Amino acid sequence: MAGRVAFVVAVSVWCSVVWSMPLTFLPSTCETMLPQGLVAAPQTSDAPFVLLVPEEMIPSGSEVNVVLAGFDPEVKFEGFFIEAYGASEQPIGTFVTAPMKLDCGGPATAAYSADSTEKVVQMLSWKSPENMKGTVTFRGTVIMNNEIFWVNVVSKKVMLV
Repeated sequence: MAGRVAFVVAVSVWCSVVWSMPLTFLPSTCETMLPQGLVAAPQTSDAPFVLLVPEEMIPSGSEVNVVLAGFDPEVKFEGFFIEAYGASEQPIGTFVTAPMKLDCGGPATAAYSADSTEKVVQMLSWKSPENMKGTVTFRGTVIMNNEIFWVNVVSKKVMLV
């Protein structure tokens, strides 16, 4: 009986540690778009979030706002990871304003937040590369909690001119 009680206590402690693990964004997140600390598979339904870029065309070398928000103001998120991709399918540009930044092939090419404060909207500022033409798409992972998250939330294409 004591062995069963010890086993149940051990499993309970392990589960509480796993479910309360903070999100950790490592260089591997650049490839997988998944921070460490998530305890489930990504959702397969459409994300209740959108990545908005208010401009359809921006001059190369300029800054643009990127907004992450839910379709419904009641839908909140705790964390996110966002990168901008050009035609080469490599992260491009630099996040100027973001809670945290990660170098994914270049300085500050990814923006993220790992704090567990619920958010309704997050505004970021991104600077496009100098002398670059073509399309840019923002892609992100949006995390409601350690068990519920969506990968590959995508913005509309933005044209660099």
